[in-house]
Amino acid sequence: MGLALGAATLSQESRMGEVVLETAAAVARAVSGSLDLSRTFRQIAYSAARIMGDCSCLLLVADDHTSDLVAVACSDPADDALLGLKVRFEDAPSNREALAQRRSIVVEDVAWGAGASRVYHDRLYIRSALFVPIRSENGLIGSLLLYSTARRDRYSKTDIARAEMVAEQAASAICNARLYKDLERSESRARDLLERITRLREHQRLTFANVIHDDILQTVVAALYRLEGFRAGAGGKSTGELDSVAEMLRQAISDARRVISDLRPPVLDELGLTGGLKALADRIAIEGDMNVKVELTDFPSLSPGVTTALYMIAREALQNARRHACAQHATLSVSRVYRGRDVAVRLRVTDDGVGFDRDIVDSRDHFGLIMMDEQAALVGGSLTLDTRPGGGTSVEAILPSSTEER
Repeated sequence: MGLALGAATLSQESRMGEVVLETAAAVARAVSGSLDLSRTFRQIAYSAARIMGDCSCLLLVADDHTSDLVAVACSDPADDALLGLKVRFEDAPSNREALAQRRSIVVEDVAWGAGASRVYHDRLYIRSALFVPIRSENGLIGSLLLYSTARRDRYSKTDIARAEMVAEQAASAICNARLYKDLERSESRARDLLERITRLREHQRLTFANVIHDDILQTVVAALYRLEGFRAGAGGKSTGELDSVAEMLRQAISDARRVISDLRPPVLDELGLTGGLKALADRIAIEGDMNVKVELTDFPSLSPGVTTALYMIAREALQNARRHACAQHATLSVSRVYRGRDVAVRLRVTDDGVGFDRDIVDSRDHFGLIMMDEQAALVGGSLTLDTRPGGGTSVEAILPSSTEER
């Protein structure tokens, strides 16, 4: 009879051990599989309760500004009322010190021994609890609070070892989730800053263009008109000199209009991006012996800064194909793409020109490549170039499609 009971006990313990190992593996996968902080908290509480078997769990997280441990997740939905519980250990500072020193502790009366708020007294009355610290290299992150009215103060070494295993997994998971959240927050701030810089840059472009057009250019044009009027009444040798000065003024007017176009292509205000790109392709084809095919599929609305950057990259790429690559055919395409969860726009310009070795680039070509790369970078995009001697060239820009004006 004794042998049979012994064998049954061993068999039961063996099955229990297998359950614990399977649960431990599931805990590790579940806890480490999420980068969402709230979801990670809930998964930790649920996993800790599951591996203990007959306990509920509150996950407590250390408040950054006080010494409180605050309940942020629970294993049992019926205990949602406990969320927000603050544990201070005011009447039992040794308990807090034990947690700080990586020691698990059993508290017989949570409402008193852990300094829990009296608001939660009825819920926690006579409940014993096992506190298991969650620590990282930088100190105490929080604690598992495991409780059961049935157990009272009976938590074995095996119980504590299981809970500490979960706490170790929890520390890594919480740190990873917090790092990910901080990274997302930093990326969001960087995007906001880049949008402000882009809007400021576009505003400055328009301001400079207006100053050149309304002030400088008009002054030069007026000077040219007066000079031509003076020349009509002059004679002799002075006529030739006046013609030379007039030509200089005409060149200054032409240069000023080119600068205005570079700052903010007027065609974008007149025709929009779609019309502007088609007009660009037509002009390039007329100016040189190169056919340009335009493919504009469903692409998102763009902010003014991104619109200008896309147009200027397309213009530079097509001009390079005509002037330097001696291309006969080129294709300009704009389409919608995705960067992670964000909608973006892709500009691609390909040609059948002579291509080039990127390690050996003429200084003028090098400036054009730098300009395209900077245009993409300044609006938070990226630019890639694929070329080889005799193999044509492909320029691709991926730009954000932010339309939010703040």
